[in-house]
Amino acid sequence: MTYRPEYELTFIPGASGEVDKTELFAVDIATGSPAEEPQNFRNRKSYFTLLVDGLAYSKPAYSLAALAAAPVKQPLTVSLFETTDRMLAGFEEVRVKDQADHVTEERQIAVEFAPDGEVSAVLACDKIGAFPSPTCSLHEQLGLFSSKITFLRSELFRIKAIRDKAWRFAFCLLE
Repeated sequence: MTYRPEYELTFIPGASGEVDKTELFAVDIATGSPAEEPQNFRNRKSYFTLLVDGLAYSKPAYSLAALAAAPVKQPLTVSLFETTDRMLAGFEEVRVKDQADHVTEERQIAVEFAPDGEVSAVLACDKIGAFPSPTCSLHEQLGLFSSKITFLRSELFRIKAIRDKAWRFAFCLLE
């Protein structure tokens, strides 16, 4: 994988000597351009953060256990969660088996399915009232990158635009 040189991305060798190809970006929701991160998190309505990992392909379903604070069981399969018949921004809400009680009180977790029945994206949102500035995170594969897109819960209605801008931004990173 080769990154476009004009982005001057810096990568830090890890303990094993491998180069870490994980980068965090702030992206303007309206334009899809790099944004300056405001010092005050509450002023974050105009942008989302995009964490991309270019080293490993990670299926979005693998994030389910971690998001639900449930014991990780291998292999992670659809049988580890159950649907609830509720929707969250077009995603189907789920309950992960052995999910921690505090997660049920504080967070909504939902998935999107690919045509083959595999989980293609995982959306986790803080419940309104659980935290002062509730956020959502979307875990999905963006081409060659595993990604985590984070934005304020109040911007959930813009999820299609956020996903579109994240996809475009990620593909612009490569030559």
